[in-house]
Amino acid sequence: MGWQNLLEPLLDFVAPPLCVVCRNPSETLLCPTCEQNLDALRIQKPYCRRCGTPLRGWQCPKCHGRSLQFDRARGAFLYTGPVASVVESLKYQGFRGLSRWMAREMAAVVPRQEEIHGIVPVPLHPARIRERGFSQTRLLARELAALLGIPMIPVLRRVRYTRSQTTLSPQERRRNLRGAFALTVPPDQVQGKTWLLVDDVMTTMTTLNEAARPLRRAGAGRILAVLFAIAP
Repeated sequence: MGWQNLLEPLLDFVAPPLCVVCRNPSETLLCPTCEQNLDALRIQKPYCRRCGTPLRGWQCPKCHGRSLQFDRARGAFLYTGPVASVVESLKYQGFRGLSRWMAREMAAVVPRQEEIHGIVPVPLHPARIRERGFSQTRLLARELAALLGIPMIPVLRRVRYTRSQTTLSPQERRRNLRGAFALTVPPDQVQGKTWLLVDDVMTTMTTLNEAARPLRRAGAGRILAVLFAIAP
C-alpha cells in the first residue's frame, strides 16, 4: 500500500470530500440531492430534431434559417444552474473524475440507429491545453468511446488560438472561429464515414459548426454531435 493510500482516510477526516455543485460533504463527486436537481434539467421533447435545442414553438430559435455543417446534435441537459456548475467544475477546477459520469449521461442520448465510424473530440488549441492542463473534450470523448465501444479518432486539430467565446456576440463568435479547425488525416480517411463530434456545451452552435466544416469539406457521410449541455 502506497503512502497516498495511507493518507487518504486522514485527509478525508481533516477535509471531507465535497459535492462539486453545493460544496456540502459528500462521498461522491455529486451528492444525491444535486443529482436529483440535475434530473429536472434533462432535455425532454419537444426539441429541435436538427440541433437538439428545446422548443417552445414550431421554429428552432438557434438553427432556423442557418446553414449547418453537421446533420444532427443531441444534448443531455440544459446549460443552467447546477448543470453549469458541473461543467465549470470539470473545465476550470480540474475535477476530472466528473468526465465518466458526464459521458454516461451523454451516451444515453447518442442515436443508436446510426453506425458511427469514430468519435471526435472538438479540439482545444495546444496553448489552451497547456493553460488548463488537459482537454475536457478529449476526456469526455475517451470515456464515451469506452462506453459505446466506438474508437476515438482525433481527426481534427485546432490550428488557431482564438479568444474566449464567452463575451462575444454570435457574429463575433463566427469571425473568431472561422478557419480555426483542420483535419489531421488525408480527406479520403474521412470521406463517406459517419463521425460523432463531442463537446461539453453548445451555446450559439458556432464552435460545433466550425469544427464540422473540415469534415463536411472532406466529404464525410454523416456528422453527428453529442453535448453534455445545451444553452436554453
